[in-house]
Amino acid sequence: MLPTASDIRVLTPSAFNSLAFNGKWFVNFDKPDCPYSVKFRPVWKQLARSYLNTTLQFGQINCHKYRDFCKMRDIYYYPTLVLFEDAFEVDVFEEDLTSPDIQNFLDLALPNSDLVNPEIENDIANPFKSL
Repeated sequence: MLPTASDIRVLTPSAFNSLAFNGKWFVNFDKPDCPYSVKFRPVWKQLARSYLNTTLQFGQINCHKYRDFCKMRDIYYYPTLVLFEDAFEVDVFEEDLTSPDIQNFLDLALPNSDLVNPEIENDIANPFKSL
């Protein structure tokens, strides 16, 4: 488990299995060579920075490297964002991969938490406009 500059924890399957049992985790299952994952990366990093002062933890699993683990969790599209709380899958994010949509998802999925609705830089709010 190696934290990056934006406080996203790069997870292995064993790290995921131990960490997901503690608290709230928002996990990005991605593939480094997937164009959508690459395009989404700045949004993901900004979201993680925006939620630094909350109890929500951000994690990332490389589904190219850990293909079997991702298949076992029924992850077939990238990036796939899944919210966990104390080892239970709360919800899978299935909207547009934009900062406002993700923030709304988190607000609805964790309504009574200490999460705040942070401000996100507008220039990265929707990296998929050009796709």
